[in-house]
Amino acid sequence: MPRNSSDGVWGERKKYRFSLITATPDDVESLLIEKFFGGFPVVFSSGRGAMKLIVQEFWTSKEIPIFQYASQCVVEAIQAAAVTPYSRTDFTSEIIYNQWGELDMGCEKTPFIEDSCDTFLPEGSSVLQHGAQFEIWSLPKILHSRFGAIVWCRNNEHAKFLRKTRDISKRGVIKKQILRNFRNSSKWNYKTWQTSEFKTYKLSKFEYGTLLRDVSEWGKLYDERLKLIKKNSFLLNQKYSIYLEYRKDFESGIQVPLAPVFLLELSEEQLSALVGDTKFQVMHKIQSGNRPQKVTVYKFLQKGNFK
Repeated sequence: MPRNSSDGVWGERKKYRFSLITATPDDVESLLIEKFFGGFPVVFSSGRGAMKLIVQEFWTSKEIPIFQYASQCVVEAIQAAAVTPYSRTDFTSEIIYNQWGELDMGCEKTPFIEDSCDTFLPEGSSVLQHGAQFEIWSLPKILHSRFGAIVWCRNNEHAKFLRKTRDISKRGVIKKQILRNFRNSSKWNYKTWQTSEFKTYKLSKFEYGTLLRDVSEWGKLYDERLKLIKKNSFLLNQKYSIYLEYRKDFESGIQVPLAPVFLLELSEEQLSALVGDTKFQVMHKIQSGNRPQKVTVYKFLQKGNFK
């Protein structure tokens, strides 16, 4: 049976390459406004830094309910804001997870934050579809960028406040760049880098230039992901004909959010044949108001899989 772990399902981040292109956060945000509607964007260095600052500045209680099996970076970001995260027994939360690009259809009350870290929307889409005050995108998970996150704010005054707070945190940008490149070399480096993300929310003008290029190629990257999904869908159906779960909206030509995984329904015999195959993984599918459900996913963005 595939391993049950918390390994990521996203593609490999782009390799570091020095760029002479420079930009401002305003440049990136203006481009996002052209491509999406329904909110006011703010560019951050990372999703965890954005989460920490939002909870710190806009959540008024000492505790906040979050979704089951929230990633460690979400938990630690909330704790860095001096707020205690916990999970309710009825599986509802103020921070919901639009997991793998699918809206959390179990959400019946307006949440505080929509964690849409891996929601790859087509251009022209609306954001904040559950009516939350904030929505967070992770550009490394969506565009395979090396860094960067987008916070969509429902209130323009909130967006202005976040931009002002981000831009006054000028110290430590270069240090953070260095730490980012070595964060996985040791636990100490990782913790030191994460602490820097909780203190300095902005990027350098060259890093904003890199993000401007990535965002400008949004439509191209969406089309490339769609082609990869179609190819994997064909190959996966040939090998595992009983795969049932993945939506086939993309085959109709309708533009939909693109997921980083295929959901599978496999027989026990098929599951037993997947022992040691790291392309498949048992994970928890999260939906508000419902007990997390174990599902088998095929991680087609992983290196060495169907290309």
